[in-house]
Amino acid sequence: MNAVVTMNPAFNAPASSVFGATNAGDDLTGGISGGYGLLRYRGKVWAIHYRDIEQQLMRPDGDGPMGSVEIVILKANPALSKTWYENGWDESSSNPPDCSSADGVRPDQGAPKKQSTICATCPKNQWNTAPNGGKGKACGDHRRLAIVPAADLRNEVFGGPMLLRCPAASLQDLAAFDTKYKQAGYQYFSMVVKVAFDPKESFPKFIFSAVRPLTDDEAAIVVQLRNSDIVSRVIADASLSPAPTTPPVEQVTFERAPAGAPVAQVMAQQPVQPVAQPQPVAQPQPVAHPTAQGGPQPSGFGGVAQPVVQNVQQAQPVAQVQPQPVAQAARQMTAFGGAVTQPSTPAPQPTVQAVAQPVVQPVAQPAQQAQAVNPTAFEASLDDKLAALIGTGS
Repeated sequence: MNAVVTMNPAFNAPASSVFGATNAGDDLTGGISGGYGLLRYRGKVWAIHYRDIEQQLMRPDGDGPMGSVEIVILKANPALSKTWYENGWDESSSNPPDCSSADGVRPDQGAPKKQSTICATCPKNQWNTAPNGGKGKACGDHRRLAIVPAADLRNEVFGGPMLLRCPAASLQDLAAFDTKYKQAGYQYFSMVVKVAFDPKESFPKFIFSAVRPLTDDEAAIVVQLRNSDIVSRVIADASLSPAPTTPPVEQVTFERAPAGAPVAQVMAQQPVQPVAQPQPVAQPQPVAHPTAQGGPQPSGFGGVAQPVVQNVQQAQPVAQVQPQPVAQAARQMTAFGGAVTQPSTPAPQPTVQAVAQPVVQPVAQPAQQAQAVNPTAFEASLDDKLAALIGTGS
């Protein structure tokens, strides 16, 4: 079924005249790691991979991952690229494929397990060879796109143009989108494009929509980037690179810090006063863990906001945490939106010193003293009373 694309009313005006002499020689409809960043996805979560650091893209308010990104597609490889995994693709792994082809014609030179000398006749590139028994191919197709965030076309913080792999399930939608706007006079690189995940599908399938045409100033930057060497490497780099997914990361809960509050602090423990009478023991108050050091840091993708880790109940004895330079997940605002940085190595644990708390011993209450009874004295008293009664009666 053909994809249906609805034109955005903002595209009723002509495209920027700067693009007049620029032709899209690498038509997006044709043919269905070397120092640059990657815009990746695992499931339906976007992430930036740059210099061995993963940053999940989060909503600006920190309430969950971003559902879409706004980008400018600079250039695309006119041929479909291919990747094959001997044991099947695993979204929890960032290992490179066992065989790959950037141009879709022959395996890359560095492929460790080439399956054929030519992709067209490779047995893994045939239909009905999917490892799950489906009708697909064991060797997956995708299109390499060189992109930049719309909010920061230079993107110097993350090395400039980045790689985005358009999955096979989204290639027809990408082609339909390109054809629709090209008929209206807009090349795909002359506009801001919003890329979201199709909510009707359980797997990552892209939905493309046009946001607005680029201005003349933005168009001049895009033309310069399209002719750069790094864009050529992004769309045709034959070096092995990991799958377009991110490894699992631990969930981190963020809280908004009070305005003007210091980023790193340790809350003082309240001493327990001994009591004379047994009292219900007060429950310890939640103690906030120290946050990562440092305040907002400017970058091409926006300021950095450090997280506050959710309060945790402390057990006795209360541990006093000494602040240490600990590498923790940090939430920062980028041109794509908020991001959570995952440290490449486990963070050192803070030094914990146990502080002995005053031991409250229950004060024994004066016991009720039992009245001592002397049997001999009691019997003598009865005899005296009987004698008095008898004497009175006589």
